Amino acid sequence: MNNYIIKKVYNWADILDTALPYSVKKLQKINFVGKNNVFLIENGINIQKFSRKGRTASVEALKKSYPILGFMGSKPSFRGAKQALEVAKSIKSEYPNVAVLILGSDSELKKLLLEYKKYNFTIHAPGVVNYSHIEEYVRLMTIGFSFYESDVVGEHGNASQKVRQYLACGKPVFSTHHNHEFVKDNSLGYIFNDEDHEFMAEKALVWIKKINEQGEMLEKYISDYAARNFSCSSTFAKRIHLYRDLLGNGHDTNR
Repeated sequence: MNNYIIKKVYNWADILDTALPYSVKKLQKINFVGKNNVFLIENGINIQKFSRKGRTASVEALKKSYPILGFMGSKPSFRGAKQALEVAKSIKSEYPNVAVLILGSDSELKKLLLEYKKYNFTIHAPGVVNYSHIEEYVRLMTIGFSFYESDVVGEHGNASQKVRQYLACGKPVFSTHHNHEFVKDNSLGYIFNDEDHEFMAEKALVWIKKINEQGEMLEKYISDYAARNFSCSSTFAKRIHLYRDLLGNGHDTNR
């Protein structure tokens, strides 16, 4: 029933936009609305919330920690927490006070945390944090992690909002290679194959050194990039411009 309704909506549409490049290709191939009427408009975020200088969360367990490798969101065990824990384990000899901050919860997280407890670095996992306070925790992070299950991104691609939220806070991002080439291309962090933990650790050392050397200048560069490219107002303006332009050029809007 759901697929039937979706196909009807596609057939009635004059224009479709999607946040996923993979979806653009799929919809063009299906050709419901005509391959030239499917467009990519990436996700926008609340830039004001994540970019403003505000209160940082006070976490006693992390007061002496550096660097802090962080994750926020759903399914942490599969979408970034394991990668952060692996990197922390690998760089502990260079950074004895390394810590991992994990926001969110799932059925596998407790088992994962027990697995890494033996490596004797700080892990702070408070569970689900209210969205109204999420940026206060992101400000504690040195690098933000965002990965997705390989079968999910392989089928649908990825337009992760947490990547954009990390960046708005001025935090470099380590993420999956699906649809996040802009992170590497614009020196906002790095992208990896999901299980390339050794390479992640190498790049973590490079980025921590860069953060140490450039400090607030690097943070401002990253947050400014996010402000220019990911605000809801900018993505809304793109959508309005697109629809006005196309619907005003002879498209039948009375179907």
